[in-house]
Amino acid sequence: MRTGLFYLTLLLMGGVGPINAQEIPERLTLEDALRLARQRNPALLRSQAQADATGADIRAGIGSFLPRVEGGLSFTGSSLTRVTGEDDFGQPVELPSPITFQSSGASQTVGASLTLFDGFRNVNTLKAARAGAAALDRAVDAEALRLDAEITRRFYDARRAQLLVEIEQRLLAARREELAATERLFGVAGQTQVDVLGAEIEVARQEQSLERARGDARKATLTLAQEMGIEGEAGFEPVGDFPSPFDVRALDTEALVRRAIARHPRIEVATARVAEADYQTGAARAVRWPTLEARGSFTRFSNRNSYDALFDLNPKDRNVGFSLTASIPLFSGFQTSQTIARAAASEEAAREDLREERLRLEREVRSAIIDLGNAFRTVQLARRSAELGRRRVEMAREQYRAGSLGFTELQQIVTRSADDERQALTASMEFATALATVQELVGERIQP
Repeated sequence: MRTGLFYLTLLLMGGVGPINAQEIPERLTLEDALRLARQRNPALLRSQAQADATGADIRAGIGSFLPRVEGGLSFTGSSLTRVTGEDDFGQPVELPSPITFQSSGASQTVGASLTLFDGFRNVNTLKAARAGAAALDRAVDAEALRLDAEITRRFYDARRAQLLVEIEQRLLAARREELAATERLFGVAGQTQVDVLGAEIEVARQEQSLERARGDARKATLTLAQEMGIEGEAGFEPVGDFPSPFDVRALDTEALVRRAIARHPRIEVATARVAEADYQTGAARAVRWPTLEARGSFTRFSNRNSYDALFDLNPKDRNVGFSLTASIPLFSGFQTSQTIARAAASEEAAREDLREERLRLEREVRSAIIDLGNAFRTVQLARRSAELGRRRVEMAREQYRAGSLGFTELQQIVTRSADDERQALTASMEFATALATVQELVGERIQP
């Protein structure tokens, strides 16, 4: 089982206790976010707790091969008063005076029983418990993969929001420069008062855009902190670059699909569930077999015609007994058939679940690779448009200062270029999140 390794990792990473603000870097990298999420995320820790609970099922399965031992201690006492008796001919007569009889007993027993043969029901039950434990262990791995991908997506979304703030700040500085240039041109009759007011309006609008971007960045950071399992205000700033885009044609799609179907934890969970259902069916069918059981007991006891045996902890009489019992099920009102039918149906359902999971995972991998390819082409076009837009803005501002371009035309060019900058940043983020999705589905890091 991987539970021990998981907890060792948590111990080395700092455990799962309350986290201090000093433990969270002010400049949070993706590696920091993944590390903290492995320590703190409730869904992952809940999945691990469920996996740990299977240890009791396995111990119970092992215990079915061991003798069952029972011990007993009892004390009894009674008092009987007779006012009637029998004469020499067996007729009831009244006694001259009542007679009281007292008795007591003490008993100490240790017994053991062992199932010698039950149609391999115990064997199948133990194997089913181990298969169930393996399924939950792999479910922990699947949850860890999902968490890594989700944290990666949330991190890049928060990083995009932070970079959008920087874009809006640059745009605000540019708007203020345009306002200053317009005021200078107005002073030499190069522009009108209407243009100056328009420039002031654009500055105010850009200030609003900056405030919205800052609010969105704070919310994205809070969402990342929540997914990491961190309570309270998120006092960190995501830092780092987006992964470099690459052409998905460099990837072998068929090999990635085969790798995912062969080794992904989701498939391994479904495979373990099939094995568990198969063993449970075997355990159900074992009910039709004879059962052979051995029993043995040792008893110390004492009986007295008084209350002297009460609380006697060392009775002298001894008794040793043993038995060998075979039982054969003949008819159970069709309950055995019903149990076997349900177990067989569950096994078939588990096999279909496995087949369905394979089909679903293959579809998801292929779709994710298509999305990654689209994201690559989008980021290329978006970056090209942003670069051309920046060059166009520079030329437009030169023309505006020279008086050969109107204020309205300049604002249209600047606004379009700003949109291109935002779209290029969003495209880089979407490629990063698409790559994280592919890596989650394949189960490992993807290299072009």
